[in-house]
Amino acid sequence: SPDVTVSRTEASLVSFDMDDGTPSGAEVVYRWNLTRMTDANGNDVWYFYEKNGNQSYLRHVYWNSPVATPRTPERFQHHVELVYDRTGRQDVLTGYASGFPLTTAWRLHRIIVETVPFEALPGTGFAHTRTYLLGYDPDSFLSLLTSARLFGKDCLDQNRSGIVTSESGCSVAENTAMPSLSLGYTEVASGQWAEGFGYVN
Repeated sequence: SPDVTVSRTEASLVSFDMDDGTPSGAEVVYRWNLTRMTDANGNDVWYFYEKNGNQSYLRHVYWNSPVATPRTPERFQHHVELVYDRTGRQDVLTGYASGFPLTTAWRLHRIIVETVPFEALPGTGFAHTRTYLLGYDPDSFLSLLTSARLFGKDCLDQNRSGIVTSESGCSVAENTAMPSLSLGYTEVASGQWAEGFGYVN
């Protein structure tokens, strides 16, 4: 089987320790996130997560496993890394459906895609192929997705723990980015409803 240690998959578990009066308490499990998927031919996909409080965020996906051992994810052909905005979200959400507080404080910022070129050997390192950059409405308290941009090879793939919105040499004019996909929202009308007139302020 693939060489993946238990410690690498621990963040896929969503649980909390209940204070039941005993010295060790009791762990209550709410969800096990998917960590591995294997098709009928033995090809693996691995999913790795990062915890923030009780919440678990998908951070890495590896797929198209090599035939030869070792079959560690770093030797797979393709890799996607998800980068989050960890400080800019105002609409931090806390739910209790799990029976304990489950807070979502991060929001997706970038998706970085890498691959091992066909002529390269497994484990020789990934080469960046593209980056998706997500933008949110700066005037809204809610995290409303307003744009999605696709950047080409070697664009916006550095500083993977921080916020990056632009980079020299990466633009539509320089043929290294696609035009932004824009999203809009219909706002709920304010004021009072007047029959025959609609909403009147």
